[in-house]
Amino acid sequence: MNAFGVPFVRKKQCINVPQELRGTFDGLQHYFDSHTREVLVKAGQFHEHKPYTLCCEINALTKRVVSAFSSENLLLNAYRQDLLAIPTLLCMDASYRLVLEGHSVFLFGTHGVDHKFHIICMGACSTEDTAAHRSMYEAVVTEVERVVRDRAVRGLGI
Repeated sequence: MNAFGVPFVRKKQCINVPQELRGTFDGLQHYFDSHTREVLVKAGQFHEHKPYTLCCEINALTKRVVSAFSSENLLLNAYRQDLLAIPTLLCMDASYRLVLEGHSVFLFGTHGVDHKFHIICMGACSTEDTAAHRSMYEAVVTEVERVVRDRAVRGLGI
């Protein structure tokens, strides 16, 4: 029940995951694989505001899950700060209070000249440890560099 006494009701599960895979690590892997940039581009669903999978590490034996999602526009928040001659400072923090399942949700972002937090990426992981931080950090940095390079080649603005 929530604070108002209304019971939590699970919404209809994602139609992207076949019924037999729901609630399994294979189903989770299937979901992440179906939301990569390449799959969305092939399906004609990709645009600069569409979230996609940056990284996904699933180990069913250790029950370890590390994933990160973002969009091109959010990833460009890291690069836009460099355009203002301010060194990019990547901030990340995890919270366990955002989801009922108990895993940590990471927010990655940077501070702008307006002293506000600008989100770059969101991640979820089963354990908050150095390996999870490193995996998500490397995925974010690699993808920011790829997006900036790709947009420069295509002549699109930042």
